[in-house]
Amino acid sequence: MINWRCCPLMVASVGSGHPTPRLRRPAAGAMLRADTTLGMQMGRTLLGAVAGLISAVVTIMLIEFAGRQVFPPPPGLDPASTADMARIVATLPIGALLFIAVAWVVGAFEGGLVAAIVAGRSRPRVAAVVPALMVMAGVVAMTIAVPAHPMWMAVAGLLLPIPAALAGAVLAGRLRRPAA
Repeated sequence: MINWRCCPLMVASVGSGHPTPRLRRPAAGAMLRADTTLGMQMGRTLLGAVAGLISAVVTIMLIEFAGRQVFPPPPGLDPASTADMARIVATLPIGALLFIAVAWVVGAFEGGLVAAIVAGRSRPRVAAVVPALMVMAGVVAMTIAVPAHPMWMAVAGLLLPIPAALAGAVLAGRLRRPAA
């Protein structure tokens, strides 16, 4: 025998003599309001995470592009080649390496800020951490692909993005509150 009581739209007609369950409308907004709110919160959190990720990637690319303008790579080496990239990294001055590390941290901060603003009050910190995790994944991939990067860059790239993204979320919360 099927227990139809588990489904809010179905009610078993137990004791009424009717052999089949009948459809019943739920009370006005009894369950739809809570599920709709939860879905909206999840949607805003996901949208915030995606928006933060896109803005973090764009910010990192812009800062790294500015770093390449200030510190151009040596002529004759192709940055698309892994072997040439290892030589480029080995010859970069400390300022160029700092540009890259700063790009990661600023990108994570800005991504966390945008993610938290878009997420609103749903789960801004959760949305803010997603861009930071993706920055950290990029650092790991970069370290594996081009192991010539200094160790301090990998450590900074793994330790700083989450605090930077959470700082962006805190700033977004302060921007959201009305001034007293």
